[in-house]
Amino acid sequence: MRYTKDIGAISMQEHELIRNKKILVAGCGSVGGFVIEGFARLGVGRMMAVDNEAFVISNLNRQPFSTEKNIGKEKVYVARERVKEINSDVLFSGINDDIRSVKIEGVDFIFDCSSNMDTKLFLRELSNETSTPLVSASIGGWKGAVCICPPKGELFEREYAAYARELLEKGSMTYFTASFAASIMIARTLQVIIGRTELGEGETIRFDMENFKF
Repeated sequence: MRYTKDIGAISMQEHELIRNKKILVAGCGSVGGFVIEGFARLGVGRMMAVDNEAFVISNLNRQPFSTEKNIGKEKVYVARERVKEINSDVLFSGINDDIRSVKIEGVDFIFDCSSNMDTKLFLRELSNETSTPLVSASIGGWKGAVCICPPKGELFEREYAAYARELLEKGSMTYFTASFAASIMIARTLQVIIGRTELGEGETIRFDMENFKF
């Protein structure tokens, strides 16, 4: 009964494909929070989340797991409890540490939800080293970009990295850009998982929510 309202958009056979996947989410804040909740509701089989920060007051404008009661609590542990409340069938592993210190293996997709360019570059290297597709998002102000990158391709460097840096330098992040970026990440990855599209050479999707240009 959990997935009844998905039928017509996502079949039960496709849900089984989702259940057999393991994803890594780097960052449990704005974009990462939405990605984590989205895949928990989709019923992904295993989810590994890594974040070494605690919630602060400035997170309240956009981060879905941030509440006044959660200020000061570690993000990854709040995310773990949220996933448990939504879908106890998801095997969730939350690690409160720097992503560079964590051994990563056996994941099907890496979701880069960080707001730090050095972390994004590290995750790109990890994608190449482990031959794992990278799904990266960056937001700034009213704009954002999502890059779906196959390992060892040139798309990240050619079309995405410079613009990602430009977005991050804006410093401002909003609820609607974060949630929209996460929705793109989830939808495009879902299409790959259930076989409705090929990863191919990947793609970069830019959006401007102030002028509604995509």
